[in-house]
Amino acid sequence: MIITQSIILTLTLVVVHIFFKQTRKPLFYLVIFALMLLINFAFSKAEALPFNDSYENESILGFNSHAREDIFNNLHLLGYNAVLTRDEKRTYQEKIAFHQSNAERTLQDAKNKCWWIPNTDYREKAKYCFTAAVSAVSMGTPQSRIVAGISSMLICYGIDCQEEWHYIKNKLYWSEYHYEMMEFYQDVLRYG
Repeated sequence: MIITQSIILTLTLVVVHIFFKQTRKPLFYLVIFALMLLINFAFSKAEALPFNDSYENESILGFNSHAREDIFNNLHLLGYNAVLTRDEKRTYQEKIAFHQSNAERTLQDAKNKCWWIPNTDYREKAKYCFTAAVSAVSMGTPQSRIVAGISSMLICYGIDCQEEWHYIKNKLYWSEYHYEMMEFYQDVLRYG
């Protein structure tokens, strides 16, 4: 993902330079690619810090399903045999249904989005066109004006793509949370 974005941005720059017959050394493009890779990597890590646990295979609650099962079994071995009342069972079943419906809803919300086709309204598109037009009015040759306009459009498009990506990751995070809470309450009903 990060490498693909960096390659696309670098190739876009190469195409613009070829179109305007501005030749550069290959080392220039290698440096641009490395900078894009570094910037994309920094943004992806900064965005992912609040959501990632230090253990990749662990759940949000701090332990996986096998550990939950062991905890419930150990409580039974210690003599803690909780008998759930009818109201408690009904409450836990309602919580299971709640978390299952929210998990499916947030997963569907994430599936309905596409990060490389950002969902922008006409007002935002008009704002981006105005930004590109103003940046194209800058001083210089006509080629440099066109490059400035294209660059500003690509910057706006890249920012919108990042917003879509963050939205998708957020929905997937909440879907994972709701599925794990659903499993937790199912275990409570099963072992309680």
